[in-house]
Amino acid sequence: MRQNTRTRIQLSFTEIFYNCCFASANFLSVFLQSLGIGAGQIGLITALTNGMNIVSQPFWGAVSDRIRSVRRSFILCIGLSGICALGIPLLSRQGNATLLPMTALLVFLYFFIMPANMLVEMWLVRVNANPRLQISYGSVRIWASIGFALMNLAYVPLLRRLPVRSIYYFYAAFALCAALAALSVPEGAEACAHRDAPRMRFRDMQFRRILTYGVVSYLVFEILFQIPFGWSNSYTVYILNKFGLASTSFGAFTFLSGVFEVPMLLLCRRLIRRRGLATMLVASSMLFVAQYALYAFGHGLPVLAVCQVFKGFAYAIYVTCRHQYIYEIAPRGLEGSTQAVVNAAYAGVNILSAALGGYLLQAIGVRSFFALNAGIQLLAGLFLLGSRRIADGR
Repeated sequence: MRQNTRTRIQLSFTEIFYNCCFASANFLSVFLQSLGIGAGQIGLITALTNGMNIVSQPFWGAVSDRIRSVRRSFILCIGLSGICALGIPLLSRQGNATLLPMTALLVFLYFFIMPANMLVEMWLVRVNANPRLQISYGSVRIWASIGFALMNLAYVPLLRRLPVRSIYYFYAAFALCAALAALSVPEGAEACAHRDAPRMRFRDMQFRRILTYGVVSYLVFEILFQIPFGWSNSYTVYILNKFGLASTSFGAFTFLSGVFEVPMLLLCRRLIRRRGLATMLVASSMLFVAQYALYAFGHGLPVLAVCQVFKGFAYAIYVTCRHQYIYEIAPRGLEGSTQAVVNAAYAGVNILSAALGGYLLQAIGVRSFFALNAGIQLLAGLFLLGSRRIADGR
């Protein structure tokens, strides 16, 4: 039991440090806006980062299945992302002359950022699935939310004194800490059901087995879900401006949503047992619908605060259920690849949606843009509900 407690603490520190990195990366739009880049160009850069995700996530998912270790794959990803992050603020100081190489390095950074997120979540799902460890997903994941929330709050005073580009120096420092924390976790804590199986060659991994009814139907839901989710993350700064707030207040509201993830993460295990993973994913969609609708039609600071409560609850449910759901429906031995295929597919769709998002926002206005988000998110939830009923009736 003492060893389990030590492992839980080591995993918790890994999550804290990694999510401090993720909080830094979350300021992408604020960073680009500080350089004088418009909404349309921000959308194009976001599209390029999604294009990198198409390549990176299947690659790292297959690597983790090939070497039978999401832990080692995560350490490599987060370490290399920290090295990339160091170059971004250095290039941004040079002005327009280095804008192109800075953008290229920023996009390449996403070859590591999103796969690292995928890998650490897969790691926790496998730990959760191991009865010997007695470590629940939520007991570790709450520290991710706490780290993410506190770092966002810390950026509010920091960015009043420091240039926005400094977020990438913080990213590099926390990436090093996350890699060291992950190295301290015992290899056996990964708890993969196939950990003792021989390593597979890529040509022997039957990726066509991934395309089951359950995976394909979930994939459609994920694509519909991620379009408004990605748009909201990229352009929340514009709704803050619409409500009369400065862009640097972004961190304060992100902190608030992160705080409200914590109680829901603690409740999720009980709710999943009662309602099931699919039902909880539908509930997450409906909470996001409420958030986007309030952005579109609400006014005043209390409305913005309520939106962050909905966002915190919704994201906690989504991140808890998503990875467990994919782990359940994935073919055995291809869990990492299945996760990566799902991520890569919605990233592909997000290339188009991100490229058009900024121009669409400029064309129809901020309020109408978030009303559209609410409609697409509602469609996502209804689709998953219908597809599960069809599957259960087979």
